[in-house]
Amino acid sequence: LEEIVRDAAIKRGADLRFFTELIDFSQNSHSVTAVIKNRQNNEKQTIKARYMIAADGNRSGIRERLGIKCLGLGTILHSMEIGFQADLRQLLAHRPLAFAWVKNEAMDAYLSWQSSLDEGALSVVYDPEKDDIAIRFSDDQAISMLSSALGLPALAIKLKHKDPWSMASWTAERYQDEKIFLVGDAAHVTPPGGGFGANMGIQDTHNLCAK
Repeated sequence: LEEIVRDAAIKRGADLRFFTELIDFSQNSHSVTAVIKNRQNNEKQTIKARYMIAADGNRSGIRERLGIKCLGLGTILHSMEIGFQADLRQLLAHRPLAFAWVKNEAMDAYLSWQSSLDEGALSVVYDPEKDDIAIRFSDDQAISMLSSALGLPALAIKLKHKDPWSMASWTAERYQDEKIFLVGDAAHVTPPGGGFGANMGIQDTHNLCAK
């Protein structure tokens, strides 16, 4: 989807910059001025525009700098995403599932996979106040959890990555600061079940640009 949207945007005149970091910004009643840096060659450039859209994620540095608070439940739970490669065709050949929950003595987890059925991720819930994640999610323990969740031998599984993340529910107290607007996870965060956060971010931007 990203490639399709990217190509369509370029055909319509968009100037897309990858490997680019926002260094600084300022605004007045008429415009926003931003300083960006190319992270490949460290070259800086100043851009002036009528508006700026902050789509920089749930840890939005733009939102924090503007002093916009977040309201709501906050963090609901902590999870460790364990990425893996494995042949899942036999497991899922006759099971038209989108994802699965795994709950046993070893874990309370969420299991998802790519449509190619050769890789996926296991997100295991943990308590940061009780669990030493370096011990609980060592490479050996991670493989053991994957083996238990998938019902496959450890040798049939390749560990790709381990990334901790937090499930949260909150919304920014306001979505606008003069000429700057928040969208997507920078503006509001919901639990990821169903992938609604991505759809909300797209709808945010479509609605904002229409206005």
